[in-house]
Amino acid sequence: GSHEGLFYSDNQLSSVTKASGTEFFENGIIFDIEVAANNTIFAIAHSDANPTDTDSLFISRDNGNTFTAVTDPSIFTNARVGFLRSEIAVAPSDPNIIYLASTQASGEVNKVFRYNLSEDRWTEVGVAGPTFSPLGIGGKDAFILSVYPDNPNELIIAGDSWYSRTEEEGWQLIGQSVSRAL
Repeated sequence: GSHEGLFYSDNQLSSVTKASGTEFFENGIIFDIEVAANNTIFAIAHSDANPTDTDSLFISRDNGNTFTAVTDPSIFTNARVGFLRSEIAVAPSDPNIIYLASTQASGEVNKVFRYNLSEDRWTEVGVAGPTFSPLGIGGKDAFILSVYPDNPNELIIAGDSWYSRTEEEGWQLIGQSVSRAL
């Protein structure tokens, strides 16, 4: 991932090829890349050139040769995710489970989605609120999204504070930065 799109090599960097997709994808800043089951690749593209552009989620089902915008109508109103910054995480124990979290203009988490690749289904698993504020004002810079290695249904999101999420317990605060705790 670079400030000029996504590049790949299948020959130990003897040659590098630019991945193709929309103009936004090909010329955008690639914030995050994750490989899921069956070599399905997810990427987040961002553009600083147009302040109205927001991050977009793209998917490749052909080993990264071409990328198309994810436009699932259950969560996306158009080709763009519609948030300021986004992160992707793939469950290590089940690469069919992918999470996407995005931030608001304030830098705080807006929504968290779960994608089941084998079922081709998105569901919302978390939203912003007064008791769920992991990033504070640093969401553009301090934004971690990760899945527990042995449980595809347990998620961590962190920044200024750390939260863990399970189906049974929902979001639970598990840690805070020293400056916030004081």
